[in-house]
Amino acid sequence: CVGPHEDAHLISYELAQPPYRWLREGLAMYFDQTQHDLPLRAWVAEAHKLNLLPEADTLWSDEEFDGLDPLLSYPLAGFLVEEMVKLVDLEGFRTFYRKSVTGGLEAFQEAFSVPFQEFYAQAVRGASCDPQAAAVLKRYFASLKI
Repeated sequence: CVGPHEDAHLISYELAQPPYRWLREGLAMYFDQTQHDLPLRAWVAEAHKLNLLPEADTLWSDEEFDGLDPLLSYPLAGFLVEEMVKLVDLEGFRTFYRKSVTGGLEAFQEAFSVPFQEFYAQAVRGASCDPQAAAVLKRYFASLKI
């Protein structure tokens, strides 16, 4: 056991290895549930409020995803996986994860019956953050070069 994040990578690679880093990291972050002891949804809510989130299409390019600050991109990816699991349960997500190997956006549309951009916009708008976490995250985000 290395830890939830790295263990999730090891286990998920037995299932599939999608060519999208955001999806692989998102699944690992889903098992972490927090970053620096703050819920992933809090990171997303505050980043959305501060207009720091990338466009949805950015996630499907590893080069663009890698260009994002991990303090922002990893909790975002984990939060999105959490929201996907809520929509279709773990088995439905597992099916999507396997199928994403041959075409991510098409597999997403098939699994979730909604375009990814629409899902992304709705998910980030629905993210919430308590005031105490928001104050902490404001300081984190102020230190980033975004």
